[in-house]
Amino acid sequence: MPSPTSEADIIEAAYQDQVKILYTTLFRGLEDGGSDLTSDLEQQRLRHFALGLRLARRARELALSASTAAPAPSPFAAATAAAPTAPG
Repeated sequence: MPSPTSEADIIEAAYQDQVKILYTTLFRGLEDGGSDLTSDLEQQRLRHFALGLRLARRARELALSASTAAPAPSPFAAATAAAPTAPG
């Protein structure tokens, strides 16, 4: 995979990494339970995975919208533009 170059590419790569982490965590949790997994334990791990996935999707959505929004003016520029000028 080529290295990410745009902000959107970086955000998408970070999202993919997070999904991989969530999947690995789910798999290891199921694997650690062995054959004695109870339905409750399995459901708890599945809920954790689903919540993490929803959060990752939301973070990706917010980050992508922030990266495509017009850049906000710097606070310094806004403060100097609003400052009254002294009469000369």
